[in-house]
Amino acid sequence: MKATTVILSLLLVIAAASAARSQPAIPENIREVIPEISGQKVLLAFSSEDGDHATLEIPGRYAEVAGTYKNHLVDRGWKVEMEMSLEDTRMLSFSRDGQTFAIIVARSGEDSASVNINLERR
Repeated sequence: MKATTVILSLLLVIAAASAARSQPAIPENIREVIPEISGQKVLLAFSSEDGDHATLEIPGRYAEVAGTYKNHLVDRGWKVEMEMSLEDTRMLSFSRDGQTFAIIVARSGEDSASVNINLERR
């Protein structure tokens, strides 16, 4: 193998590994609303005409994670509009200043939760 081919192959491997470690950026409007939780991983994040969306993987039991989000939002003036508990899942909807914030927190492992976030555009 030529040295150039080896170097290019190594660069591709390094770039692929770096891309795999990087996480999508949470939209600013969501980042301003949600609590910062140590160890959270961003699985998906995007903005659309309807609003901002994110899916996170968070360490902790799903019920505790849902409680953390609820307390954080209520403490910042968001009103609970709907709260529903199903097996291994909590759904919450909040409103403030004509804006709607919805989260679904589901158990994704023994000690981790998947959090789906939707923040409606004004």
